[in-house]
Amino acid sequence: MALKTWIDDIKPAQSGTESEVQLEPVGAAPKDYLPGEKEADEILFGARDEIIKGGVFHFTQETQAAEITVNRTYKAILDGGRDFEALRVACTHWSAAARKAPVPPVMASLFEGLKK
Repeated sequence: MALKTWIDDIKPAQSGTESEVQLEPVGAAPKDYLPGEKEADEILFGARDEIIKGGVFHFTQETQAAEITVNRTYKAILDGGRDFEALRVACTHWSAAARKAPVPPVMASLFEGLKK
């Protein structure tokens, strides 16, 4: 298998504990961004980092709806839009929704007719 052969050929560094493998090529060309993509990425990744910093992500219908809004707003920017404020608002809502625990179901009302 070619990959295994290539991996086996990797020489350890002089210290013997690390390899010479580089995850990114030296001198790689910077990413070519679409107009507005870099700014949109900064907003989106900032919201993502806020969610991660919170340590909990509640997957709810509200979270799903917020993600759809973020996705549509982000794509609108990539299609030539410039509404970064709408993306900030959508990302803020997404971050807040992700931190909000779902409301537990009310079970007592299911059994009210069984009271004696």
